[in-house]
Amino acid sequence: MVGLRVREPLIASGLPLTLEVTLRNYGDAPVRDRRLRIQVGEAVRASRSVDLPPNAEVTETFPLTFDVAGLHLVAATLDPDRFPEDDRLIEVVSVLGQVDALIVGSHPQFLRLALDPYRLETPQIAYTIRAGALRPEESRQRELDRPDLLIVQDPDFSDDRLLAALRNRLLQGGPVILFLGERSARTRPPEWMGIAFLEERAFDPPLGIRPVHLSADGSLLPPWPESALDGAAARALWGIFQADFWARPTAPHVRRAVVPFPSPDSSLRVLALLENGAPLVVAGDLQEGRFFLVGLPAEGEDWSDLPVHPAFVPMMQQLALLAVSPVRQPTRTLRTGAPYRLPAAPEDPQSAEVVRPDGTTATVGRTEDGSAFVYTDTTALGVYQVRLGERNELFAVRLPPEEGDLRPLEPQEVTAAFGGSALWWGDASERGREPNQELRRNGVELWGFFVLLGIGLLVVDSLLSNRRLPETAES
Repeated sequence: MVGLRVREPLIASGLPLTLEVTLRNYGDAPVRDRRLRIQVGEAVRASRSVDLPPNAEVTETFPLTFDVAGLHLVAATLDPDRFPEDDRLIEVVSVLGQVDALIVGSHPQFLRLALDPYRLETPQIAYTIRAGALRPEESRQRELDRPDLLIVQDPDFSDDRLLAALRNRLLQGGPVILFLGERSARTRPPEWMGIAFLEERAFDPPLGIRPVHLSADGSLLPPWPESALDGAAARALWGIFQADFWARPTAPHVRRAVVPFPSPDSSLRVLALLENGAPLVVAGDLQEGRFFLVGLPAEGEDWSDLPVHPAFVPMMQQLALLAVSPVRQPTRTLRTGAPYRLPAAPEDPQSAEVVRPDGTTATVGRTEDGSAFVYTDTTALGVYQVRLGERNELFAVRLPPEEGDLRPLEPQEVTAAFGGSALWWGDASERGREPNQELRRNGVELWGFFVLLGIGLLVVDSLLSNRRLPETAES
């Protein structure tokens, strides 16, 4: 078993997902009727028999839905063979639940309707968004820190109180989405946002929107350096639409926009462009949180028909899910020996307790700058638990996939793997295998060498002593 993952980039409770399990047959004979089981926690969700052709790789898919948010252990297990360590893989999956969003703006009705079309009042088990709204003059730091997602319409970058609140929220790891408008264009964003400059532009005729993941063939977008684009985030945001949707005449168009140009040394990347190549949506990790800039105020049809287009609701749902998803967290699945790094929140204690797969524990302190906990003793396979007071994290350690390949290697392959180091070669035949194995276990016997060395030293000492005796007699 060489791979286990949830196919979808955004994972939330109640959403249909697909689990992919990749199996590899390294042998020259086919494998038939091996039982493959899928577990979530202790419950078996699926079971089927699989066949593998010789020297082939096969991917099996299973439908998967999580009913409850939180961290879940997903395991795929094959009937064990002579090397059972690679017949089981575990994935730690973080599942989102209800998201509370707050919109700060003078005209939040379009955004609020797109995020919360059912106007939910009570908490829900499945993934949902509950959206509230405040006018800019009503917002206070406490209200801005409380929601899971903060959205600000047409922010005034000369408002020091707002800027301090946004930066404080990002430092605490909270995601922020800014929809730019006239006030934004008249003021200059602070340097820490990573924006070189903003420019309000009008387009006649209106321009279409082009997500950057559609530019692989170069037919839709002007040339941009790959380092300036984030195709993975764009695919997570707009991948629910058909590939040609945004190029259709009926797709949303933009009449005016505040174009955000990221600084060359910024962590922000472009997710969507206009037809003329101007950035429209940029995003990235800023401070400790996720940060998005959209070059539209989303207040009506004056700037774009996007807020009244049927695509606006699913786009905003995906944007909110992308913003709050733990995609920026370190991977929770490691190879043996790889260090696990967990960013430390301000409220976390100074040390964390790590529970190993065998139940033993270890204590890990913060790094020198206090920003993370790093645990390095990951040689045991299985699930590790990190206890941080009331907060618990999980991660899994698995074998590298190539460890399951038990085929003998040619001498040149072994030499290349060890970087040309001096190697001792044993007899690989049946006749020479047992002595070689005994030699590897016990090493080379050196006792005879040391006995002869000791006898030689005694003889030399005796000769030297006899030469000194006459001298001693004469004196």
